[in-house]
Amino acid sequence: MSAYLMSYFTGEKFEDGEQIYFALSDDGFHWKDLNDGQPALISKEGRKGLRDPFMMKSPIDGKFYIIATDLRIWSSKNWKEAVEKGSTKMAVFSSDDLIHWSEMRLFDIAPDGAGCLWAPKAVYDETRDAVMVVFTSFVKDDKHPNGKHRIYRAFTKDFVNFTEAELYYERSNDVIDMAIIQDQGIYYRFYKDEITKHILVDCSKMLDGEFLLVPNETLDQMDHLEGPALYWHTQQSKWCLLVDQFIGGKGYLPMVINTFEQPFRLLDANEYDFGETLKRHGSVINISDHEKLSLLK
Repeated sequence: MSAYLMSYFTGEKFEDGEQIYFALSDDGFHWKDLNDGQPALISKEGRKGLRDPFMMKSPIDGKFYIIATDLRIWSSKNWKEAVEKGSTKMAVFSSDDLIHWSEMRLFDIAPDGAGCLWAPKAVYDETRDAVMVVFTSFVKDDKHPNGKHRIYRAFTKDFVNFTEAELYYERSNDVIDMAIIQDQGIYYRFYKDEITKHILVDCSKMLDGEFLLVPNETLDQMDHLEGPALYWHTQQSKWCLLVDQFIGGKGYLPMVINTFEQPFRLLDANEYDFGETLKRHGSVINISDHEKLSLLK
């Protein structure tokens, strides 16, 4: 696995910004837009928008999957309506080769009473031999009559059949955008706390275990970041974290870390190049030389 493929959307400032785009990189830091910088996957159903795409290769069937938020702010400009009465459906695409993608399917997997389903991501759960899909939903209940964003989850083996959604994680106030990776037998969760406005990190040996906060000096000093995305940098044997600078529409900011006991190191501006299009809240996977050449063709 010597190259990298990114899926992303570019924002709600123009008509096609909330669709799925692809970019390719040889070194994990300098990116080339694919498809001439035009969206590669377009939604014509539901809310007719695709935000927050997450891509993975399933260990169960070997297929590639993209899951995304069914939302298009460009056509409505109404965030309150999107939170409380937006789509509760998740968009799903599948592919055997990263070139030919299935038709989009929409699955309503949010919990009862949810106002939205945002930023779905997934991780393989070895104990269940299933993929755990986590997402943010805004739900009102007796304790929180005005509603609160929480992290929910559902399990699947084929991205067609899903278990009933259940609460996975909540804090005293809203929490959004959870991403989970496994490193040397430890699961690390990255998410945004809406009180501190920081990206927080916690860890556990099991997805259902007790998670302990992992202090990180870099992230603790940065606010107004969302959509954490992590990928393994094969050439440098370290993790790369992308965070969405949504304030001001600045797009991704990259940083790297050797071990999670250390602070992240922000990359200097001359160390990376995200290409021609603004890149926001997506995901990156490692791909082979053969897959890279196929994508370039």
